[in-house]
Amino acid sequence: MGIRTKKSRFARILLEIVLWILSLTILYPIALAVINSLKTSAEADLLSISLPQSFQFGNYVRVFEEANVLRAFGNGLLITGTSVLFCVLLSSMASYVLSRNRSKMNRFLYYLLILGLIFNISMIPTIKIMQTLHLMNTLTGLILLEVATSVSFCIFIYHGFFPSIPTTIDEAAVIDGCNPLQVYFRVVFPLLKPVNATIIVTVFLSVWNEFQLPLYFMSDPKKWTLPMTIYNFCGRYASEWNLVFADVILTIIPVLIVYFLCQKYIIEGMTSGAVKG
Repeated sequence: MGIRTKKSRFARILLEIVLWILSLTILYPIALAVINSLKTSAEADLLSISLPQSFQFGNYVRVFEEANVLRAFGNGLLITGTSVLFCVLLSSMASYVLSRNRSKMNRFLYYLLILGLIFNISMIPTIKIMQTLHLMNTLTGLILLEVATSVSFCIFIYHGFFPSIPTTIDEAAVIDGCNPLQVYFRVVFPLLKPVNATIIVTVFLSVWNEFQLPLYFMSDPKKWTLPMTIYNFCGRYASEWNLVFADVILTIIPVLIVYFLCQKYIIEGMTSGAVKG
């Protein structure tokens, strides 16, 4: 028994060491960004992890002034909040119907919808469609794209969660005189809190950090989100890396706050949805 205890203790210590080493692949880039954001332009060009001779907190003031951080923050909040709202409502309602009515057609539609998890967005046809609909360089167009790219994942998660909700709850609500919308919003939707939290957090993090879609579909700097403001400090021949890193830190701070506050909901929602659907 003593030998087994020593072996298990050694295994835990070894595993912890390995995990700490692996965590350095995440911690090192963050530390590099934080330290270089407080350096002068010449020091930051070296891209080293060494501490600066003097901390340049004025870099963050300059980023706020030149990158219009508050306006970009507002744009990102509007795009992200609206995208999350539509993803929660549309995906949960679609998954509810597809999960409760197990017909061959609904099964086909479910597989068709989650194909978005496999295939990436095709830019040229999408740009042509957006131009035809006059949605290029508009917040509405970008929100619709964000919803379209996120809805497959959302449906996949919701569809796995609904079998854990007994159908007898629906039947009891119908007997009490509820119509289909009342059954869903008054009875079923309140039971989706764990998976709703997961969807809200994951979609928020995904849309807030999105860089590719605004790059292709949002040319007006006044409508840029925070990740796009990094362009302000990247030139053709030289880049002000201290300001780039300062902008990056300002961009990831909201993400870190949301993640640390809601990480337990992500885990709960994922495990709650781990049901064969």
